[in-house]
Amino acid sequence: MPWWSTTLPSVAEVVVVSYGSLGATICKERGPGDSMATLLVWRDVWLLGIDELDADHREMVRLLNELFGCEEPSPANAAPGAEGDTEQERLRDRLDAVLTHLRSHFQREEAFLTAIGYPRPEQHRREHALEMAELVDLRRSITATDAHCLSESAAEGIKRWFFNHVIAEDRTYADFYHHGFLG
Repeated sequence: MPWWSTTLPSVAEVVVVSYGSLGATICKERGPGDSMATLLVWRDVWLLGIDELDADHREMVRLLNELFGCEEPSPANAAPGAEGDTEQERLRDRLDAVLTHLRSHFQREEAFLTAIGYPRPEQHRREHALEMAELVDLRRSITATDAHCLSESAAEGIKRWFFNHVIAEDRTYADFYHHGFLG
């Protein structure tokens, strides 16, 4: 069963997920009874010290916040004709923007892992492939059900993946790069 179709704990007003010193803050933007809109708040402690990948991760936070409905898409990122789009079309467009960004980011990251001789690149690639498959499946589900917003469990699953992979897993190759490769 994909992570986005499972029931995950709901987000409190402010939740801190701890990965050692890497806390991840999630703020509930709206009150009880409002539609799901939790905001990922970027923290500089998440920086890997690899400029291009850090920029990708910051952009990912921005795109995920748009996907969760926390931010209106910036005019530069709005799809053509988006003004008259239905809620479902806007949701699909926001998810497509996340997918497009992740494809590019994963390619850059995998090329980086190869360039530095990271010892476990295949494991990291498999995690990327699994996440892409989950998000593509979510996109199909949205289209098939005429959904116009993400379920809370889907949003929580995406956030959980972001914290586990981007904040914790990516730290392993950054540590290898800074302490092993650059030595």
